[in-house]
Order: sequence, then structure tokens, then C-alpha cells
Amino acid sequence: MRRFRERGHVRPNKMNGRPSQIEPQRERIFRILKARPAISSRGLRDALAAEGLEFSIITVQRFLKRYGLQSDRRLARLARRRTGT
Repeated sequence: MRRFRERGHVRPNKMNGRPSQIEPQRERIFRILKARPAISSRGLRDALAAEGLEFSIITVQRFLKRYGLQSDRRLARLARRRTGT
């Protein structure tokens, strides 16, 4: 009750984490995704590595998920399999 009276809500305190290393590269990532819309997470990671940016696959996947793009990649991959390209 005390937290609610003090803050007006009972949500827990915000956790302080590490700042995102991939977030400053957002525009570059969107540029790659626009040029290659069916690229996989691993392909995106490799494209970033070719430009001198090293990220783990999980970092790339979390970035895509944060922007709601992960399922789009999956759907594009399934469509490619169906058409055989």
C-alpha cells in the first residue's frame, strides 16, 4: 500500500541494464533489411559483420523482436520454401 500511496502504482522499480550496443546501428540495420527483405537473422548478423560490426545472433534476434520484425523474417523464409526460391 505504501508504494501505491507514494507513486500511484505498484510496478517494481526500473532495472538498470547495460545500454544496447546494437541500437545506435538501427538505421543501418533497417537499410540492410530494406535492401534484402527476406534476410535471416544470421544473414543480417553476417551483413553487419561485413561492415565491421560484430554482434551475437541473440542480440540481432532480440533487436528484430523488439521492432516486431522477427515473425516477418520467419514468414518470408516459409514463403521462399513454398515457392522453391
